Amino acid sequence: YPTSSTTNNLIFYASQSIVGLTAAQYYSNASYATALTNTISQAFTSPPVSINQITNLVVTTVSSRRRHLQASSATISAAYQIAVNSQYSLGSYSTQLESSVNSGSFTTNLQANAAAVPGATLFATSTATAVTVATTPLAPTSSPVTSPTSSNNNNLSGGAIAGIVIGCVAFVGMAGAAVWYFLMGGNKNSGLAQQGVNQFDNPVRRQST
Repeated sequence: YPTSSTTNNLIFYASQSIVGLTAAQYYSNASYATALTNTISQAFTSPPVSINQITNLVVTTVSSRRRHLQASSATISAAYQIAVNSQYSLGSYSTQLESSVNSGSFTTNLQANAAAVPGATLFATSTATAVTVATTPLAPTSSPVTSPTSSNNNNLSGGAIAGIVIGCVAFVGMAGAAVWYFLMGGNKNSGLAQQGVNQFDNPVRRQST
């Protein structure tokens, strides 16, 4: 199959999720990009795709609602584009990539490349879980990963709940202090006013004037 740059005039885009590391860990060593590019290339056999045809590889960490995110459950999203020979349909390429991920061969090759490329150690236990192929650019996904054991009632952490309780107690205390201040202040002013009236009505005071 021809793979020269003059025939690579069909570009398609892919975005896939890989569980096992964060984007920071991925970018900490260039070996991860090498291992991932090699694995992507190995997903295509008929027609094939060389590593030089895979460009603009961008990796981000997928956001997570897991309360305790461990390194083993961290997920990255890898978006990239592939320039291929237009004599073949997009479907012939997308089918190969999707089949590679769904069958598990992508994961097998990724783990094998982790051993073959020094420095890409976290790929040795990583798993490719999903892939999307399109004819327009795909940004790395930021869809949240929800822990299957968590529920909506557990979305607030213990610290957040404690903060809410403390805030409510403080608010009640401040409200009570304000009520006490106004009540005591009103009684004090009433007493002073009454004292002034008594002094004015004092017969001795009237005779002296």
